[in-house]
Amino acid sequence: FRFIPLLLLACIESNEALQLQKSALQTVFNHIHHQPPPPPVRSPFNQKDVKTGWFTSNIDHFNHDDHRTFQMRYLFNDEFFVSGGPLFIFIGGEWPVTPEYIIGGHMYDMARNHSGLLVYPEHRYYGQSRPTSDMSYENLEYLGIDQALADLANFIKWIKENTPGLDQSKVILTGASYAGTVAVWMRQKYEDLIIGSWASSAPLLAKVDFSEYKEVAGNGFKTIGNQYCYDRIDQAFTEMEILVKNGNSSQIEAEFDLCAPLDSTNKLDIWTFFSTVSNGLTSIVQYHVPGMIETVCDVMTSDKYPNSITALAVFTKAIYGPGCLEARYELTKEFYKNITWENPNDMYRQWTYQTCMELGFFQTSTSPFQPFGTQTPLELYLQLCKDVFSESLTKEVIYRNIETTNENHLGLKPGVTNVFYTHGEVDPYSAIGMKEIQSESTPVIIIPEYGHCTDLNSLSDDDPPAMKEAKMKIWSLVEQWLRDS
Repeated sequence: FRFIPLLLLACIESNEALQLQKSALQTVFNHIHHQPPPPPVRSPFNQKDVKTGWFTSNIDHFNHDDHRTFQMRYLFNDEFFVSGGPLFIFIGGEWPVTPEYIIGGHMYDMARNHSGLLVYPEHRYYGQSRPTSDMSYENLEYLGIDQALADLANFIKWIKENTPGLDQSKVILTGASYAGTVAVWMRQKYEDLIIGSWASSAPLLAKVDFSEYKEVAGNGFKTIGNQYCYDRIDQAFTEMEILVKNGNSSQIEAEFDLCAPLDSTNKLDIWTFFSTVSNGLTSIVQYHVPGMIETVCDVMTSDKYPNSITALAVFTKAIYGPGCLEARYELTKEFYKNITWENPNDMYRQWTYQTCMELGFFQTSTSPFQPFGTQTPLELYLQLCKDVFSESLTKEVIYRNIETTNENHLGLKPGVTNVFYTHGEVDPYSAIGMKEIQSESTPVIIIPEYGHCTDLNSLSDDDPPAMKEAKMKIWSLVEQWLRDS
């Protein structure tokens, strides 16, 4: 979990074309901001075990004169539950909740082993959990970390009080990506409600200029791929930057099938184009499982494409799908300014707001130790925050917002107990996640050659040793937490 790729809106003005481009945007956005890749479902019939519930939550938990409420959706599966069994919660993140993680995967297996109830609450402002009539800047005021933590805390109290056999049950959280961050911060703020948390690929350090993201992603192409693959990517970006600088972008326009000419005098369009292309590459590294990076490197180093720009364009068009590639900043900005609940799967504006207001995670190219060029500067993201939400979101305000998040939640020193951290070694978000063991009660396992949130599936004979170790560790920790608490 991770800033939005700036790309793919509409090639032409017709509504049909807009919908096609929007689908392309969803495809790539979902590489980076989505419910983690679902585990294999053992049987299609067990979806019938999943039920939907609604919890009444306060719109503003911290203004006691504000009595407005909204309905927060949650899914639950009680197929294994026996009175007194534990409550296993898979935390919703910046996506709509769907049944997969409470009908399969490692947490599902642990719930079966302990006769537990499986629950999947949805994060406010995502999916069907809509506190306000629209997503105007004023209404997004209530989309904040502390509000979301309070939602979850009150939900835990409510479901235990209102579910027969659950009032004395112990609660275990699982969260992946940003939801993993929530799992850690719940132990930090509401540890009396939860006996332990599993945080998979959780970023903990809010950061404005997240240049390390592209560093780790680039290193993935070097270590999982090879040096030649890394060099070809670096060469392609370098040569494209030279073409643009010289006002000769016709090759880029043709190779990438751009929807409109690339205006070399418009820095926002240039930055948007380079961000679009680099995000296509880094999204592959982020969710890498064996074979993904290798496939990209096969394209980048193929003798079929002696020109590195051609190779990069072939890959880019493959990941973004058919049709022209949109890279105009103004169209991108207008897309994110849509305040309506047009589609229950839309999550672009909400996540952008969270990054601007509290998290940062802006994946820049400001580091020299990465192969994606220099044309994805911090200024692109800062301008988007201001243009999409408010002129009041200046650079100084955004830095202060992110500093406040780290002051409130202590960054990489959260001071929690009973949290298990896992990271894929090539996951770019591991750079701002917990990688050092801080106490006996907060173990960390790094899984070589894997990316973001790739450890949530059931234990398998095919798992490599570190993956098996991680899954067996959380299994034993859950047993320990249930026994000792």
